Amino acid sequence: MIQLVKKELGLRYECEVINKYPELFCRRLGRRRRRVASVKEFERLLSREVEYKASYVLVRLNECRNDAVCWRYLRLGVEGWLDAVYRLAGREPAVNVDDYVGRLARGLGFRGVVDLARYLKFLVQFLMDFNYVNRGRGFHDVLSARCRLCGGVIDVTGPLPGVLSSVVRHFRVEHGLKAVSDVEAKVKELRERGAERLEGDVGIKLLRYSASQLQLDRLIVHRLEEVRLFERIGGEYRCRVCNADVGSVVEAVEHALNHHYDVVNRLLGGGQRPGVNEVVGELANLINPDNPESVRHVVKPLVQGILDYINARGSASVTMLTRWLNESEDYRPLIDSLTTGSLRPERVVSIIVEALARHGLVHVDGEVIKVE
Repeated sequence: MIQLVKKELGLRYECEVINKYPELFCRRLGRRRRRVASVKEFERLLSREVEYKASYVLVRLNECRNDAVCWRYLRLGVEGWLDAVYRLAGREPAVNVDDYVGRLARGLGFRGVVDLARYLKFLVQFLMDFNYVNRGRGFHDVLSARCRLCGGVIDVTGPLPGVLSSVVRHFRVEHGLKAVSDVEAKVKELRERGAERLEGDVGIKLLRYSASQLQLDRLIVHRLEEVRLFERIGGEYRCRVCNADVGSVVEAVEHALNHHYDVVNRLLGGGQRPGVNEVVGELANLINPDNPESVRHVVKPLVQGILDYINARGSASVTMLTRWLNESEDYRPLIDSLTTGSLRPERVVSIIVEALARHGLVHVDGEVIKVE
């Protein structure tokens, strides 16, 4: 065939024929021109169709209610993953998608793709929680899933067949849920337990308590923002001390209690350090010796706020403290009220820090201030 074409076209070498008509003589590219066109397209292919394809399929199953739609989501997911694998290799798919999906389902112990999809649907909708990560501009990816029965974490990134195998194996081996009927029975059992706990007034009271608790959590996190323990990025929070994303309001409070309990305790007024009142009295007399009581109500929150800020950050400087006070809606009016022509905000902060150091409440090492 190649010889005939070469002769007919008057070409010198056989490789010229292959290069001219690769779709006729080579399965590598085929008529569909499957070569990745750009770096951006290559990155998108790796992300959407390979690395996060499994998480995408599981999220779709989580939202799916109709079994006929669910198994098609699974089938299309496998087709997309297979297509990407062959495309990255520069080849045409060499397997039939339906045959591959059927073998995959049977290899995992199911009669076919319909049974596998139904099994996975019940798992993701009732027995698993997704751990999302923000990608900006409203995009979210799922990196892992948590089992509601034992708290185990399952990685859902990487090759789709491997992820599906990990999910099925976890619930079969760890919890004995061999078939769809076993999952349905476990879901029914959990629902009955939940109904018993939430009957009548108990359920209503719990809902009311949850709403009130959320309001309290928001208040606490707002105050922790003011002392610069947290910063808000969109709807999530980041801990400035740990340099880590901590999640929503509830997760932020949990993080603070687990890692910065002393900050929360002091914020709520617990365990005020001995000597604070003495510092306040000394500063009030120093700032306004003729009428110290007129500035005491201003000095006290500034002293406590500075202590909270240093405690939350671990250390600070006079410059950092001054900037924070000036940027705070609560503290700026206080620091401004003590500022005069000769007494600038940074000098007011220095005076407060010096008084705290004299009473042993902070330690000053050069420009670094730490809570004792």
